[in-house]
Amino acid sequence: MVVVPMDPRIKLLNRLKMQLSGYVYTGHKSRDGWRGSLPHYQFECPVHGVVENYPSGYEQRLECPLCLAERREKRLKASPKTVALE
Repeated sequence: MVVVPMDPRIKLLNRLKMQLSGYVYTGHKSRDGWRGSLPHYQFECPVHGVVENYPSGYEQRLECPLCLAERREKRLKASPKTVALE
């Protein structure tokens, strides 16, 4: 998951769409291990700026991949260590 700065070559129409709807379609993309491609969108995260991701979950939410990684990291640090009893 990579932060994508707003490309200055993005057309004016797409800039307006971003301001009005909050996201802009950037195309269908596929990753290693995926069976097919998914639509990807650029949107603005209040913390990290403009990022790109695909809709996830049943609600098809657009979530900042960097915020998700930070939350996952905090959760791992906060989880208690398990100790094997002998």
